[in-house]
Amino acid sequence: MSKMYSSARSILAGILTAVIAPILMVEQIHACACCETYGVVNIAPGDQLNVREGADYYARWVGSIQPGNCGIMRTGPEAYDRNGTLWYQITYNGMTGWVNSRYIEWIPSSGRNPPNQHQHRQQSGGGAGRPYWCNESNHNSAELAICDTPSLWSLDTAMRTAYDRARSDSPAHARGIRDSQRGWLQFRNKCDYDVNCLTGRYEQRIGWLETFFSN
Repeated sequence: MSKMYSSARSILAGILTAVIAPILMVEQIHACACCETYGVVNIAPGDQLNVREGADYYARWVGSIQPGNCGIMRTGPEAYDRNGTLWYQITYNGMTGWVNSRYIEWIPSSGRNPPNQHQHRQQSGGGAGRPYWCNESNHNSAELAICDTPSLWSLDTAMRTAYDRARSDSPAHARGIRDSQRGWLQFRNKCDYDVNCLTGRYEQRIGWLETFFSN
């Protein structure tokens, strides 16, 4: 009788191994499919990561990547837009474009760090703290005033920092904050080359963005 039970247990163990092992293998393959790539993070429910033709929210839309997706590869270059937001150039499923760096994250394998991307950040050509976008061409009067006035450099930096933190601390309002930023830029630009006007509008904007901070 004991030999019969022993034989039955052996058969049962063999069946379980044959059934469970492939499942575990599939799960392991699936988990590793994302390793050594970047994945989408910090995207609000119902939203998606937009891929742009250039490093700017206003650049032509190329496509989108759904939250939680992985397999994104960085191609190396990175750049700051006029708001000071850092963008990465990426490839995904045959699509190449630029994404906001805040919304992708490295998925390591065995604790490895992201590969050296030989990054090419757009550097300021002026004094310390001068906005990166001042190196670009075709500035309007307000932008020229900002680039020419050191006191506005720090306000522009503070506004960019507050903007990123507000979206990070209040993900439910991230899209609304982003959309309002576009309207505010137009409002700011109406100051033309008036430094006092620009100073006031930056201070007001920073104060509004701080209301979205978590603490």
